[in-house]
Amino acid sequence: MQQLYSTSMEILEILAEELNINKEWFLQQHVIDERPNYTTLRLLHYPSVPEDMPTGTERCGDHTDYGTITLLFQDEVGGLEVMNRAGEFVFVEPIKHAILLNTGDLLERWSGGINKATRHRVRAPADPKLRKQIRQSIAYFVHPLHRTIVEPLAGEKDLYSSVNAGDFVADIFARTY
Repeated sequence: MQQLYSTSMEILEILAEELNINKEWFLQQHVIDERPNYTTLRLLHYPSVPEDMPTGTERCGDHTDYGTITLLFQDEVGGLEVMNRAGEFVFVEPIKHAILLNTGDLLERWSGGINKATRHRVRAPADPKLRKQIRQSIAYFVHPLHRTIVEPLAGEKDLYSSVNAGDFVADIFARTY
């Protein structure tokens, strides 16, 4: 957990530089030891695919993550697809020991749309050998402190209203679950 936190903080420093803000600013909004916040580690398990399940069946519907960023580790089974700028889903080839970085809804707001939230989904693999295997991935969802006010710091500032980070995510949870 400490390594994931350290890695995510390094990424947030780089994002702050990209947005021309003090590189410490994001770090102050994402203090992991201070609560409350929704930062969490999830172990994701997808059972093997039944033989009669059509290729391309969604195993996890398309969505964006709610927080700032997500660090994702996927196994060799794959199935992850992300939406490109043309609005088409493209397969993400699993790379051993690689971390996939998804941007979340709150980072999109902070960046005024410069960093779009990564729309993604998981589909059943076409390869018959992979369909017989379970799929496992690890997601580290990075969220700011609940009290944080998220407002555009760059980009199209008129497109996004200010929100309280904790209330924003709690509202999405309430609508989703």
